[in-house]
Amino acid sequence: MKLRWIQYIQGVPRYPVLAGDKVMIVAYNRTVHQYEVMACRSHDGELRWKLALPAGGYGRPATDGSRLYMLWGQSGLAALNVENGDLQWAWKTPWRIRSGPVLFKDMVYLCAGDSIIAVNKEDGRETRRFQVGRTFLFGNPCVSLIDSHPLLFVLGAEPSNNYLYCVSLDDTGAPVSLEWKRPIGKTGVVSSETAGPAVGADRIVIGSLDGTVTCFACATGQVLWTDHVGEVTIRSAAFTDGERVYVTTLGGSILAYSLHTGARLWERQLYAEGIWAPPALAAGLLIVLGGGVLEAIDPSNGSSVAQVAVGHGPYSAPVPSGTHVFVGGGDPPFTGYLFAVDLAVADPTSMADQNLADLEIQANDWEIPMYTSKPP
Repeated sequence: MKLRWIQYIQGVPRYPVLAGDKVMIVAYNRTVHQYEVMACRSHDGELRWKLALPAGGYGRPATDGSRLYMLWGQSGLAALNVENGDLQWAWKTPWRIRSGPVLFKDMVYLCAGDSIIAVNKEDGRETRRFQVGRTFLFGNPCVSLIDSHPLLFVLGAEPSNNYLYCVSLDDTGAPVSLEWKRPIGKTGVVSSETAGPAVGADRIVIGSLDGTVTCFACATGQVLWTDHVGEVTIRSAAFTDGERVYVTTLGGSILAYSLHTGARLWERQLYAEGIWAPPALAAGLLIVLGGGVLEAIDPSNGSSVAQVAVGHGPYSAPVPSGTHVFVGGGDPPFTGYLFAVDLAVADPTSMADQNLADLEIQANDWEIPMYTSKPP
C-alpha cells in the first residue's frame, strides 16, 4: 500500500468520482466561498481542468461517463462536460438541497425539499416532480431493480422521526408512487456526501442517529433484522458485497454483519475521532478512512493489513479502481489533497502517524508526483 501521486486542493476535498481516465473531485474553498471542481488524469494525477462554481449543497456527484452531475449553489443542479469541464446546463429548485443526484436510464434524479425531481440528463429539462410527503429529503439516494422493477430509496426527516422511503419508478424512469416508508430513529438531517442507504441482494441497510442498524426487504419494507450499536451509524452509508455488510460509526468503530441473518461477524474499534466515510472493497481488501489514515483491512476478520497517512477527509470517501484507491484528505479547512494509493505495492515503512492534526505535505516528502500547477 503506497501513495502514487498527490494533487493539491485549496479547500476541503469532497467525494471523488471516476470517469474514463479521469478522477474528478469537488472541494469547498473557504477563502473565496466557492466550490472548485477539478479533473485529474487517474494514472499520474496531472490536472486536466478546473472550474469554480457556486457553493452550498451537500451531496455526492454522479457521472454517466460523459457528464458530471453535481449540486449548484444551495438549491440547484448542474451538468459539466467530463472532457473539458464546460457547463452543459444548470437549473435551480425552490428548496435547499442536502442530497446528491442519482442516475437511471435517461434521467438524473434530485431530491430537494420534500420532492423527487426527474430531469432529462441531456438537456436538464424537468420531466416529473413527485412529492414524497411532509419531509425534508437528505442523503444520497439509490436506484435498484427489484424483481425487474426500478425503485428509488432515499432518507428524509419528518417532525417525529427520520424515515427511509421507497418510491416506485415507471418504465420511463419517472417517479410515480410511494411504495412504503419506515421509521429509522429520531429525527435529524445528516448533511454529508457520504450518508445514504446501502442496497444488496434485495435488501437495504441503513443506520440511525439512535445507533441502530436495520435491514429491510427492498420490495416490501419488512424489517429483516436489526442491531443496536449505541453509536451514530447514519453519518456514512454502509457498504455491502451481497453477503456481508460493513457499518461504520461516529464512535470510530467498524462492524461486519451477515447481510442475510444480521449476525455480527466481527467488530473493531479503529479511531477515537470517529469514522466519517463509508468503507469500500478493493483488491480483496476492505478500505477504511478515519483517524488521518487510509487503512486496508482483512474483510473476513477485521485485522489490519496496511495503512498510509492521508490526513483528514470528513466529507470524502475511498473510491476504488482496480488496485488503486482515490481519496480526499489533508489538513482542512484550507489545505486539502487528492491522493492516489496503490494497494498492490507493499511499503513496509508505511505506518500510522498518531498525531496528524498538523499534517503538512511537501513535494519532497515522497518520491511521487505532487501537483500544484494549473491545467494545460
